[in-house]
Amino acid sequence: MRPTIVGFLLSNYLIVISIVGALAVVLASGREQFAEYNAVLWELGVFASLIVADYFQDWMATFPRPVFMRYLLVAIDYTFHPAILLIIILPLVKDLKVQFVTTIPALVNAAFCMASAFGIPWVFTIDANNHFERGQLVMIPFATALVYAVIVVIELGVYYRVDRIRLAMIIFMWFSIVLAMMMQYANVSSNINEVIGIDLLLYTVYLIMDDRLHASEELAKKEIELKDSKVKLLVSQIQPHFIFNSLESIKALCREDPQKAGDAIQSFSRYLRANLESISSDKLISLETELNHARQYIALEQMGDSRRINVEWDIQDKNFAVPALTIEPLVENAIRHGIMARPGGGTIMISSRREGDYHIITVEDDGIGIDNSTQEQKNRKSTGMTNVRERLAARANGTLKVSGTGHGTLAVVRIPVEKEE
Repeated sequence: MRPTIVGFLLSNYLIVISIVGALAVVLASGREQFAEYNAVLWELGVFASLIVADYFQDWMATFPRPVFMRYLLVAIDYTFHPAILLIIILPLVKDLKVQFVTTIPALVNAAFCMASAFGIPWVFTIDANNHFERGQLVMIPFATALVYAVIVVIELGVYYRVDRIRLAMIIFMWFSIVLAMMMQYANVSSNINEVIGIDLLLYTVYLIMDDRLHASEELAKKEIELKDSKVKLLVSQIQPHFIFNSLESIKALCREDPQKAGDAIQSFSRYLRANLESISSDKLISLETELNHARQYIALEQMGDSRRINVEWDIQDKNFAVPALTIEPLVENAIRHGIMARPGGGTIMISSRREGDYHIITVEDDGIGIDNSTQEQKNRKSTGMTNVRERLAARANGTLKVSGTGHGTLAVVRIPVEKEE
């Protein structure tokens, strides 16, 4: 009697539930969120194909005479059952030569099984009455599965040092599949497909949970790195000697000019607050706010000797946002490592304009220039400029270019114009 599709599905409901469950979990996770998305879909696809092949085997077993297609489907069945582990192992093996060696047992098993499909009764045969019989080498698929147990331990456990939990999962799958094969060969049970289906479902759920765990750990690691970078940025922006110099200047003004001292304290307070707020916030701020922060810094530096620091402003474009602590550090570098390094001081020119699809901000000084800076000054500049570049790229898709002009240094910030502008 020909088996019906409904009857076949009902008699194999555990397999159907396992495949549908694993597929649902994979699709719900999404390709972007699940690193082994394609590999698991491939494994489920191969297994589903085996189940379809089993249905046609059962159907062809009802024929009065054997047909070649039944030979072929039985050979495929014997070939792929022990090769399920191979399908799982291969994505974990990165070396092509090792991949080839890993496939050899499965290829040997396939050769014997396919030989039986073409009439050589090594693994199985089907007599003239369409009755299935085992061959003398029917244990070859079982032996192949045993070989893969050794391969799993050596390749994944020793050579590639796969995570121990994942290795334990694969060994568990091997043990359950081999046990099911042994029971099938002993005519005790024929539930090998149910075992493989449940194994694949458990393995898929494990992979997704492990993937999410690693993603959470990576996120936590990045958060720690971000906090460290923020601390480094804060340290690079608020140098101790600058704080001490500012406080000393304010102390002197308290005696000489209390009014200026009050203004200096206000500038100092705003400068510190702006630095601290920028560290704790990832939001963009208006260019005007960032320029005000630069003005507070300039005012503090001019407390010592305002005649050495001249500032020229040319702000033609200011209705856009920038990451905090991007312009002020450029001004700070220009003053500390440029014009203050000259005995007579110098001039810093700060400008903004729009060119096509970009907002352009420039900070130029007529100081000693990049080439004449000391190694210590270059190291400090490098740290500060790296921080600025990272903040511009991450938060505004902007760029920073610093170059010598022959009579000083020029820093150019380019920020794309937002579409809604």
